[in-house]
Amino acid sequence: IIKKNSAQLLKIIDDIIEDERWITLPDDEDERGSAIGIPLIGPDRIEGILILNHIQPGYFTPEHRHLLEAICSSVTAAIVNARLFAEVREEQRKLATILTHSTDAIIIADEEWRISLLNHAAAALFEIEVTAVQGQLLADVPQLKDVARPYLKQIDLLPGKPVERARDMLLNALAQLSLQE
Repeated sequence: IIKKNSAQLLKIIDDIIEDERWITLPDDEDERGSAIGIPLIGPDRIEGILILNHIQPGYFTPEHRHLLEAICSSVTAAIVNARLFAEVREEQRKLATILTHSTDAIIIADEEWRISLLNHAAAALFEIEVTAVQGQLLADVPQLKDVARPYLKQIDLLPGKPVERARDMLLNALAQLSLQE
């Protein structure tokens, strides 16, 4: 293992027995050979260190180092992307939990007006089983048809793409609500 405070992480260690940066673990007293360690540096932090060992002292060459550096940029990108994906998934899970457990009736539909989320308050208000309407068109759910129709008609009359029309209509409705208060 290379010490964390080592300033020479990119150097090849020709003989791990002779190098003071190398720490031999108690269960690996017979460890010997050479090593090369490359930091996996992300945009805002060190993601890890990739260390390769070989039983033969002096095995690694500058060519190995260059090859490993090239590989490590791809490995680092994959690790960063996986971490970011996990963070986004966690935030989506938190948001879904908040929306699902809100006491306000919330119905979320995608750009094709398919229901992607209907929380418990909306299910109770409209007397709908949540799982029964997931993925259905908003206008195809009998309990929502009369409520949704005026909004869908207004949106269809607006110019632009469905998502832009919905956004504009929502902003307009919010502006009217704030004027009424």
